[in-house]
Amino acid sequence: MRSTRPRTNELVDKPLQTTLADAILFVEQYQIPYALIGGLAASLQGEPRVTADVDAVIDCSLEDASKLIGHLDGSAFDPLFAGVDEVVQQSFILPLRHRQTGVKVDLSIGLSGFERQLIERAELVTVAGRSLRIATAEDLVVMKLLAGRPRDIQDAQGIATVRGTQMDWSYCQMTAAELGSAVDQDLTSQVEKLKAESSPDE
Repeated sequence: MRSTRPRTNELVDKPLQTTLADAILFVEQYQIPYALIGGLAASLQGEPRVTADVDAVIDCSLEDASKLIGHLDGSAFDPLFAGVDEVVQQSFILPLRHRQTGVKVDLSIGLSGFERQLIERAELVTVAGRSLRIATAEDLVVMKLLAGRPRDIQDAQGIATVRGTQMDWSYCQMTAAELGSAVDQDLTSQVEKLKAESSPDE
C-alpha cells in the first residue's frame, strides 16, 4: 500500500468534513474495509471540483450490509429513505443521510473482484486532520471510465492531467482490459487515450 502526501481541508467544507469523519468512524467501528471514491476522491487525487456527497465502497456481504442498518440507531446517520434494506439487496448500495449536516452518504457494497482489489490497494491520506483510505488514482481512473458519464470522464481526465507520468499506466491498461472484457466494454482504448493526452511529449 502506498501513501500520498497529506491533504489540506481546502477541498472539503465543514459539513462535508463532519460527514466524512463520521462516515469513516461508522464503518471502522465495525471493522469494515473501505475506500473513499466518487467526486471527493477524484478531487483529492486529481483536479478539484465541487461535490456535495460522500461516496465509499465497502467490502462486506449483503447480509452484513443489512446488519449495518440495524446499527444506525445512535449513530450520526439515518437511512436516506424507508425500505433501504431492499435497496441494499437489489442495488448493492446503502444510502444514508447525516443527521446534523444533511449531507448524503452512499456506501456501495463491493461485491466484484475489481471493487475488492480497489479497497485492498487503497492508500492512506489525511483530510482535515483525519487519516482515511482512498482509492488510488489508477483505480479511480478505471472506475470512472467504466461509469462513463460526462462528469466521470472529466474526473478521469482531471486525475490523468494532475498525475501524468506518475500514473502506473501499465496497471490501468491491465485492469481496464480485464474489466472491459468482463463487461464487454472497450476501456483499454480510453486508458490509452488518457495516457497520450497526459503525456503529449512521450
